[in-house]
Amino acid sequence: PVLGHRRSSGAAVGVARSVGSLNCRAVSVLQVDLGGFHSLLGEEETAMVATHTALVQAASDAIQANAGLSSPILGDKVLAFWNVRSQRSDHCTLCVSAAVGLRRATKRV
Repeated sequence: PVLGHRRSSGAAVGVARSVGSLNCRAVSVLQVDLGGFHSLLGEEETAMVATHTALVQAASDAIQANAGLSSPILGDKVLAFWNVRSQRSDHCTLCVSAAVGLRRATKRV
């Protein structure tokens, strides 16, 4: 997983504007490729869809459990933000906790 903590990012600014906030502030960004997704492409379609759904659910759960804001998931890409809708001093910690939780959850899938 790629973890980023950036003062400004085009995607993060877009998310901030979409929720009505035009104030600049530090945000934490989590960008992850769900490992192994491409290896599913040779599987039967039903099995592939079930595994992909379980991976996406695990990612969503880890992000939501840590107060993150998920971007729509495309293929095997997960993008989430912290400190966008409300000011949180612990946004970096929450982002890392979500990454750890996501890694643990996806290993079980």
